[in-house]
Amino acid sequence: MGILVNNAGIIINKLMVDMTLEDCGRIFAVNIRGVFLHSREAMRAMIPNGTGAIVDAGYWQWKQSVVGSGQCSGLRGYRDQYSQPY
Repeated sequence: MGILVNNAGIIINKLMVDMTLEDCGRIFAVNIRGVFLHSREAMRAMIPNGTGAIVDAGYWQWKQSVVGSGQCSGLRGYRDQYSQPY
């Protein structure tokens, strides 16, 4: 495997005060858990080959603020941690 493009992500169009725990769970399942699992498996294939790249297609969208929506700002910090070039 040479490259993985993380392009999945959802936003539930609600203010944070109107979101349910199920809404939060769905957002994290797709936007964090899904990205983590795919990235982990890609790295397992890339590391032995000594090459590869993971591109987070939604990275710049996470940099945008959404007023009243904690769903984006909370996830942005997590994705920032692995979206930086090393």
